[in-house]
Amino acid sequence: MQDYPSRWNPRLGNLSLLVVVTALFFGCEVVPDTCSEQFTPSESPSSVETPDTYFSGVKKVTDQGLFLVELVRSTPPPKFTGDYTWEVTVEDAACVTLDSVQVEAEPTMPQHGHGTTPEFTEATLDTAKIFTLSEMNLFMPGIWQVEITVTADDGTVDTVSWFFDLEG
Repeated sequence: MQDYPSRWNPRLGNLSLLVVVTALFFGCEVVPDTCSEQFTPSESPSSVETPDTYFSGVKKVTDQGLFLVELVRSTPPPKFTGDYTWEVTVEDAACVTLDSVQVEAEPTMPQHGHGTTPEFTEATLDTAKIFTLSEMNLFMPGIWQVEITVTADDGTVDTVSWFFDLEG
């Protein structure tokens, strides 16, 4: 039998070590990478055949996966024809909200082959990094595609579209 200090019990000591290691291993919560999860393309992208359902805060990844665009608010909510104001934010792949990009919208009716006047709506930026697209005239019932173009300072361009079916 080995001589151990009176305070050390080898069975309890090994058991304590096992408990600590197990707690560290199983107790450590793996934090999901929510940023990269947001950049996963939609499994059911919207289109003329499957328009979007609007809710404040809906997010979409741009076509090339460079930006995440959030439709923070639509005034009024997409349902009827009329003038619309959209507030959007843009994030990069690191989920940093950007204010150094240019944002532009082009509303069109793909099934009719026309857009609206003016053809493009340039966004203004507020101090909260929210881009406002004002007075988009969605004047006719049917499916409207609002294509948002994001242009970075380095000239990189990417787009994302929302499709809404408006009533008269």
